[in-house]
Amino acid sequence: MTTFNFVNCTPHPITLFAANGSEVVFPRSGMIVRVEQTREHVIDLITDAGHPVQISQSFFGSVTGLPEPIPDTYLIVSNKVAQTLKAIGRASDILVVDDTVRDDEGHIIGCRGFARV
Repeated sequence: MTTFNFVNCTPHPITLFAANGSEVVFPRSGMIVRVEQTREHVIDLITDAGHPVQISQSFFGSVTGLPEPIPDTYLIVSNKVAQTLKAIGRASDILVVDDTVRDDEGHIIGCRGFARV
């Protein structure tokens, strides 16, 4: 059976709660893959309580920090990065967290697997 490397390209560690009951932590690799984002101010609104709120529109650009494909290696990235890469035809080595696990307060503490987008 071929084994594969998994490189966490997010800015935080990812805990995998594996089907066999084990927990595997994928530490930050130091390689962070992101989608460039710019914001444009659209309008200022006032809430019913009189508080000002700025409304902006986000624009997403190119992916930064992405290495060339590495044999037998999957890159774990954010959903936004994965969606952007899929749109440009780079998806076969890209994974996102799947089936997230939450603590009692609703915070994500890990996942049960990974998925392709």
